[in-house]
Amino acid sequence: MSAKSAYPKGDFRRLLAVLGAIEEIEQATLVKVATRTGLDKKTVINLVAQAREQVKVEITKVGPVYALADWGPVIQPAAGRLALEGGLITPVVSTADLIEPLGHRWVVCADAFPWSDCFGILRYVVYSPSYGGDLMVCSFDLDRPHWWSEVLEMGVSGVTHWRLARADERESTVPDGPPPAASEVDALDLVPLRNWWNWYRQYKHITAEYCDVLGYAETASS
Repeated sequence: MSAKSAYPKGDFRRLLAVLGAIEEIEQATLVKVATRTGLDKKTVINLVAQAREQVKVEITKVGPVYALADWGPVIQPAAGRLALEGGLITPVVSTADLIEPLGHRWVVCADAFPWSDCFGILRYVVYSPSYGGDLMVCSFDLDRPHWWSEVLEMGVSGVTHWRLARADERESTVPDGPPPAASEVDALDLVPLRNWWNWYRQYKHITAEYCDVLGYAETASS
């Protein structure tokens, strides 16, 4: 399953992302490019044709493999790479658009945080072994402490897993079964969220060293 593209239908950045993917991927087949960009195969084919016709990008195809021979006179290679990595996402803070599609499935903090909810609008259920295995309802903050319990009026540390809270989940509970283990979310579903974080780091000039201070070192480097 492919992650959804970070760019809306008709957005020129989709074309840039396709070009960036063709350049990045070894043996760039249609399936690989579609998976990397979060676009369907028909859209990729149409965007390749558009790049050839409208902006004079030279794209070759030998068997199933695309290759970018020349970027042409209009597009800079850096633009394709930026679009692919989410570096051209417009400076609009997104919350539900990127997080709500994850549903109520567990996400391991080492894989991602709900970064785009940087104003703490949504509610989450978090798991921390430090609190006896209870599941706590918290809001999220990009700064420390990342997880804040309104009920306990304190930050919750040592959180290893998080998910969106359901409407009826408002207080700490004891889990019915074993504690969460691996992420229940496909890694590709986290790509738009990670792209948003990459953009936000650039937009706010957040260094790798400060990511370490915030506790994002592992996720920031993966």
